[in-house]
Amino acid sequence: MGPDQRTGRNLVTACGVLGPVMLAAYFAAPGFMAPLGRLVYASHPATTDVVNIGRKYHELLYGGSWLQATGALLAVIFFLALTTTANAPDSLAAKVVQLGAAVLVAVVLAEVVFTTTWATAAVSGQIDSSRPA
Repeated sequence: MGPDQRTGRNLVTACGVLGPVMLAAYFAAPGFMAPLGRLVYASHPATTDVVNIGRKYHELLYGGSWLQATGALLAVIFFLALTTTANAPDSLAAKVVQLGAAVLVAVVLAEVVFTTTWATAAVSGQIDSSRPA
């Protein structure tokens, strides 16, 4: 194995480790911030609570969005690299992994957009935009 292959393998390994760690930090954050956790896991939070939490924790929400998007992207890079090294890039399994990766990235990007919109609207005082109908 040449130095380029070793470097590539090390980068893929780093993606496989850092991606899940970043996602774990993203999903664990509401557990450490009690008001945010109560809001995120509430079934029907009041609009004032949504706006106040969005305003108070907007920087944490932006950071969480970054962790989620970056962690998911690194995990997807790892998954796609695994299918490439399996010597069957045209197999059904590889195509299912590619489709799953595309769906994962789409869902994560949608959630990032919704979260950053919530936080930005709350900071700007746009109550109606902070809480979807």
